[in-house]
This record gives sequence, structure tokens and C-alpha cells, in this order.
Amino acid sequence: MALAFSLGATPGFSWPGDLDPTFGNRGKVVSDLGAPEEANAAVLQADGRIVVAGRSGSWEATFSNPSENDEKRFTARSD
Repeated sequence: MALAFSLGATPGFSWPGDLDPTFGNRGKVVSDLGAPEEANAAVLQADGRIVVAGRSGSWEATFSNPSENDEKRFTARSD
């Protein structure tokens, strides 16, 4: 399984609900966190970074910078 999220297109350049082709891979980012996995929250920060929090056995957060296509992860275990 993979966690996938996408951003809508910039207003004025396409129809509402269209994906932004400059984000990730044609408007989508897929992060394979292991199975089973689920996303519980996503936030777009003021600096443009995206934070997705969820779990894959333990709690995990994925940070993504759409302008650089880099990805950093950390895991906090609840053992």
C-alpha cells in the first residue's frame, strides 16, 4: 500500500479540482510507508511544505516540499 496525496491546481490556470501538474509527479505524491497504513491529517504550512500524519504500525509523519520534491520522515513509536 502507498499513501497518496495531491494538490489542486492554481486558480486561474485550470478548472477547479484539477491537479497541479508542477506538484510531485503530475500532481501526485505517493509515499510507501509499509502496510497497513492510513493518513489521519494533512496540513499545508505557510512556507508551502506539506505535513501528512498517520500510522503504519506506529505513528509517522511525512514532510514534503513541493518546490524541491524532497521528502523527510520521522517515526514516533507508541510502544
